[in-house]
Amino acid sequence: MNKRLLLIIVLQIALLLAIVGKYQYVALTGQSVLLKTAPVDPVDPFYGDYVVLNYEIARIDGTAVPHVVTRDDQDHPVYVILQQKTNPWHEAVGVYRSLPKLAQGQIALKGTLRYIDSGGTGEISIGYGIERYYVPENTGREIEDRRDQLTMVEVKVSGSGDAVIARLVYK
Repeated sequence: MNKRLLLIIVLQIALLLAIVGKYQYVALTGQSVLLKTAPVDPVDPFYGDYVVLNYEIARIDGTAVPHVVTRDDQDHPVYVILQQKTNPWHEAVGVYRSLPKLAQGQIALKGTLRYIDSGGTGEISIGYGIERYYVPENTGREIEDRRDQLTMVEVKVSGSGDAVIARLVYK
């Protein structure tokens, strides 16, 4: 076998393992965060059973939460600073273009700025890449039946803000 072809094959396998390994590493070593959520829809004929999750921190009130992002940052990475206050779940306490220095008890979650309304509402919309949670085949109906009980999601977050869903939390 040609050495060049073998090198290409090894590099492709290494790339796939690195992608999977990154998320496994976050799942094993990341800090646990509870996020308030509500499910949207559990089944797709092409992807199988999954739950679309609508996080409370996906829409942040820019008039109440300090932020240094503008409309120019749309579609760019941002860091949402989370902190557990009086509720069992974490809440957004800041939105930044780059990873800021965190205070005690704060966690940074990396997302992508979808849009910011600098007019009336000041709403900041952010996607985190954890809005879909795939479930074992034929369990989507069970989740749909319990949708009123699904209130939070446990997420593991790395020091760099990457996140993976650990589990769904029911009341």
